[in-house]
Amino acid sequence: MASSLWGVLFPVLYGTAHLGAIRSLATTIMVISTAIGPGITGVLIDAGIDFPTQSLFLGLWCGAITLLCVVIGRKLRTDF
Repeated sequence: MASSLWGVLFPVLYGTAHLGAIRSLATTIMVISTAIGPGITGVLIDAGIDFPTQSLFLGLWCGAITLLCVVIGRKLRTDF
């Protein structure tokens, strides 16, 4: 779903002139973030924060990002 969302959202937000560069930057950020995630989890486990506690906070983080996306979506609907 995210792939099709970006395919629609990026041209609307940024136009098509530099779409390839924008998509490549977004893909790079996604790859880097997925590579960093296990390292952060490992460091937190070494610091004494167990994985279930991390999962709780990561779930809350996902919920917060979802709410932010809803707010942004409503703003985009009113602007476009």
